[in-house]
Amino acid sequence: MNKLIAMTALVVFSIPSIAKPASSRIEYKCHVELIGGKQVIYFAQINAQKNKNISNVLLGKKVSANNSAKPAAIYKIYECVTSDKSFATTKAQKMERTTVR
Repeated sequence: MNKLIAMTALVVFSIPSIAKPASSRIEYKCHVELIGGKQVIYFAQINAQKNKNISNVLLGKKVSANNSAKPAAIYKIYECVTSDKSFATTKAQKMERTTVR
């Protein structure tokens, strides 16, 4: 009887941890300026818990520019939107059309 209760408790407490999804991530596309002045569209996946301070997460992060051998740090963020949305500025929209994913 004690074994049955122990097994039932084990199953009941294990199921929520199995069914719980891993930390969800949100895909963003950001119009950013790198140190040195180059502006690029940067694609990022950010934890859903950190999406409210996306600027803090990305500022200073080293990323590769399109034709650059060395990564450069993000200096300024002009605009970030989820990957399924359109940029508000025409400059970012034009840059996105020419950016290779």
